[in-house]
Amino acid sequence: MTAHPIEQTGRAPAPEPHDVVADPRTVPTFGEGPDPWRVPGDGPADAGDVAAATTGDRDPEVEDGRLGVLWRAKYAIAGATVLVGALVYVASSLMTPVYSSSATIVVTAASTPGGSAQDVALASNDLAAQDAQLVTADAVIGAAAAKLHVSGSTLSSHVSAGTVNAQNVIQVTVQSSGKASAQQWADVIAREFQSYLVLRAQANSQALRTSVNEQAAPLDQQITQLQNEIASAPAAGPGTEALSAIQSKEGQLTQLMASRATLEENTALAIASQNPNISIPTAAGTATKLTPRPSLYALVAMVLTVLVGSQIAIVLARRRQGRDGP
Repeated sequence: MTAHPIEQTGRAPAPEPHDVVADPRTVPTFGEGPDPWRVPGDGPADAGDVAAATTGDRDPEVEDGRLGVLWRAKYAIAGATVLVGALVYVASSLMTPVYSSSATIVVTAASTPGGSAQDVALASNDLAAQDAQLVTADAVIGAAAAKLHVSGSTLSSHVSAGTVNAQNVIQVTVQSSGKASAQQWADVIAREFQSYLVLRAQANSQALRTSVNEQAAPLDQQITQLQNEIASAPAAGPGTEALSAIQSKEGQLTQLMASRATLEENTALAIASQNPNISIPTAAGTATKLTPRPSLYALVAMVLTVLVGSQIAIVLARRRQGRDGP
């Protein structure tokens, strides 16, 4: 640093700009201030504010202003909330209610000789999945509609069915505008569906029996003919051709009778498989109300009204402040 001589006036010359040394007590530690490169008092006053804004900090005065706006608008917001809640409650109360009731039907397949419990369970699940599609069949809906004195189209549009957890339980669900009618409709449809499955099993069994009898008729004729021939054959001595003929006919008769027995056994198994056990362990319960739910709708509407009303009040206050400002 270059030394400057003292002038005759007795005053020391002003230091050059590059000779100015800041007081260490006034210089903040690097990284502590809003701008680590800015010395307090240096630069525009709002430079630190910009840095603070980027950190996401909120101005307390702004927050106080919002609370003040909401406090001044509390009566308007509360009035609008009560009004909207009341309107929604009254309007939803006037809506047509919807009630739901369900009945369950258990379908258990017949067990077969040599079959395990797991086989029966799997067969029951498959059978229930197939039968669930028949709940809305014309035969079921028509019979139920006749007992309920309603049209079949009306009844079919209010009923649905399906298995519960992909098992052998069929759930019949009915929705109606009346609490009593929903329960009654579900109960009648479940019973008519049970009757339909029983009658269908009986019809299938009878058709199967008829078909088997037709197949067994020629066997029965041959068996009867051989029995008559053997019975009417004269006595034959050992080693004779007559004895050999009788023995040949007896062998044929044995084979025909075995075939006839096998056919009967298969028919019995087929008929058993066509007659599962169908029961209704749970009748249609008391119908529950699905819609409308005025209290819930009104509560949701009131919460939304408070949120929207608060935002509107803040926006209006900002616009009014903008018009009144310089």
